[in-house]
Amino acid sequence: MRTTWTLLRDHPPFRTLWAAETVSMLGDWLSFVAVSLLALTHGEGAVALATVLALHTLPHALVSPLAGLLADRVDSRTLTRAGVLGEAALTALMIPAAATGSLLTVQALVLARATLSALVYPAWSVALRALVPPAVLAQANALSAGTWSVMFTVGMALGGVVSVWGPEVAFGADALTFVAAAWLLGRLPALPRREPPAPSETRPGWRGAVALAWRDGVGALPGALRHARADAQLFAATTAKAGVSLAGAGVWLLIHLEGAWLTGVGGALGLGIGLLHALRGLGTGVGPALALAWPVRDEGPSSWGHTARLRWSQGVAVVGLAVVAVAPVPLLGLVGVFVWGLGTGANWTVSSTTIQLRSPGAWLGRLSALDGALRTATLSGAALLAAAVVDLGAPPRAVALATLGCGVGALVWSGRTPAARAYPSARTTAL
Repeated sequence: MRTTWTLLRDHPPFRTLWAAETVSMLGDWLSFVAVSLLALTHGEGAVALATVLALHTLPHALVSPLAGLLADRVDSRTLTRAGVLGEAALTALMIPAAATGSLLTVQALVLARATLSALVYPAWSVALRALVPPAVLAQANALSAGTWSVMFTVGMALGGVVSVWGPEVAFGADALTFVAAAWLLGRLPALPRREPPAPSETRPGWRGAVALAWRDGVGALPGALRHARADAQLFAATTAKAGVSLAGAGVWLLIHLEGAWLTGVGGALGLGIGLLHALRGLGTGVGPALALAWPVRDEGPSSWGHTARLRWSQGVAVVGLAVVAVAPVPLLGLVGVFVWGLGTGANWTVSSTTIQLRSPGAWLGRLSALDGALRTATLSGAALLAAAVVDLGAPPRAVALATLGCGVGALVWSGRTPAARAYPSARTTAL
């Protein structure tokens, strides 16, 4: 607690960025429960539910090339502020759509909002690294991950309660949080790119802009992957979230389909879903602290025991997922969801900090975008495939175990992939 207070006290701009993220994340999870319940009540089958997840996550994979380009070359304050204001407007439009029961309209607005959020996502990472020194970067990431978990916990729990009054209330609260976040972001100092633009970046006209976006956006993903492959630790960190997401895709579907049973709350599906996600969020807050406090052998100034911590976090997540998938009684399901959150939160913090420390400065935005693209494409694609298999008659628990096995295989493969060549870290620090 003292370390957190010192970090916030000594770095006022980071404190402002952290506050903006906090209020925005709270509303995100309020509306997530509302959209999920709309899909369960107005949609058909497990695919309708998995579509909600895909709409929230898939745009991150589709627009990540352009997002990484923007994050590397546009003022991070301007980009994040414009993004959250746009999200506020789109969320407000969901209120009348939900009031009329138009699931298709709500889904379209969710897709548009998620696309806008995806364009802004890497800019948050670039802003964070610009606002804190390398020596406290791990602590700043841990605080962000812990805050995410608290807001996830509170937002999901409130979302389950608010579902009693209807989704319109949740959408209204969500829109207000985006407005508050935009106001806070306006208090940040300017965060422009530090390097002057290359001659190829100043081509006039819309054709030049499109050509640049294609070349350095979509065309940069293979280059970002090559940069990651050149460093074994960077590659493992860049693929870490995707492996855990693949492992958990089937379990995510399971807790929505059987949320009432897993929590023992009877037929109150909304409360069950909210409670399960709240417990998972609580675990993601504790996990980063355990990962940073766990003593491991020093592997160098920029790795801070990277391999051991990353594998530990992934192992904890896998154990939690396995418990949920086979839980014979509700109590075990609750424990498994919490342990899943522990591993997920630790994995997120360790992998994100490693990417920030070992990425070349000019590539951080695109490597962060690649990280997000792999995670969201894997999660949404695996969830949709798992839902289609469930709708064909497969038991949800069997499907959950299948995706868990695939995720474990992917994590083992990424951890054993050697570096393509020697590649020094861009920034170093001691934990």
